[in-house]
Amino acid sequence: SAMLASLALTSSCQGGGGTPTPTPTPTSTIPVTLTQQSAARLLNQATFGATYDTISAAQGQSYDQWFAAQAATAPSLTSPLVAANPSGGWTQYWWHNAVLGPDQLRQRMAFALSEILVVGGSPDQATGQAPNLAAYYDILVSDSLGNYRKLLEDVTLSPEMGLYLNMFRNDKP
Repeated sequence: SAMLASLALTSSCQGGGGTPTPTPTPTSTIPVTLTQQSAARLLNQATFGATYDTISAAQGQSYDQWFAAQAATAPSLTSPLVAANPSGGWTQYWWHNAVLGPDQLRQRMAFALSEILVVGGSPDQATGQAPNLAAYYDILVSDSLGNYRKLLEDVTLSPEMGLYLNMFRNDKP
C-alpha cells in the first residue's frame, strides 16, 4: 500500500512546479541536398550499386526528390525479356534489370521481397519455368513501392505461389 501511495503521489506531480518540459526541437544531421558522399552512400544502400553517373545525377537533389523520382520511374519488367527470348534463362534477364534498370530502388526492394515471399530454392530450379518466375518477379517489382496489402494479394493470387504452396513436385513420403 505504501508503494501505491508513492506511485499516486508521483503521477500527480507535473515534474516540479507545474510547468511542462518544453519539447526539444529536432536537429537533423541529414543534408538538405545530397552531396557526392551522401549520394554515394544512399545509392549503395538503396540500389544494386552506385556509379559515377548515378552519383552525379543524385547529387544536388534532396532525399525526398530522389525517392519521388525513383517511385515515378516505370518498372523494368522481366516478362517481356523472357517472352522475346524464351530459350534464355530467367536469371540473365533479372541481372540485366538489376544492374541496368533505371528503377534501381524498385529493383532492390523487389529483391528484398523475393527473399521473404519465396516460391522456390534457386531461381532456375523453382516450381515453374522462366515465364512463370518472370511473371512472379514482375509482381514484386510492380508492387514493391506501393501498398503492402495489394502486394500480398497479388502474390497470393499468383499461379507461381499457388504451385509452390501446393507442394508441386514434392516427393511422396
